[in-house]
Amino acid sequence: MPLQSRFLSQLDVRSDKLLKLFEKRGGQIGKRLERTLAPMTQDDDVDAGRECVLKWLCVYLNEDPANLVREFVAEDEAAIKESFEDTTVGIGAAVARVGW
Repeated sequence: MPLQSRFLSQLDVRSDKLLKLFEKRGGQIGKRLERTLAPMTQDDDVDAGRECVLKWLCVYLNEDPANLVREFVAEDEAAIKESFEDTTVGIGAAVARVGW
């Protein structure tokens, strides 16, 4: 089952409801959300919109959105495995480097 495409399509379906939920939030989290809600209305890029919704969800759940996405680049498999040890949930992609 293609989990990534399924996740993203369901995120697209639920984005409007999530946005309404975020707008209703009060308190400190509501203030943090207000500061970060503007970017989605300024950009029609689908990927940028998805990124904003995921970041807002992190803020809504009182998590740091800076920890949402991490890019690991390493030349050897041991270094990659070491980088993943602190990752709770992630999507991985293997990239082979070819020398010419």
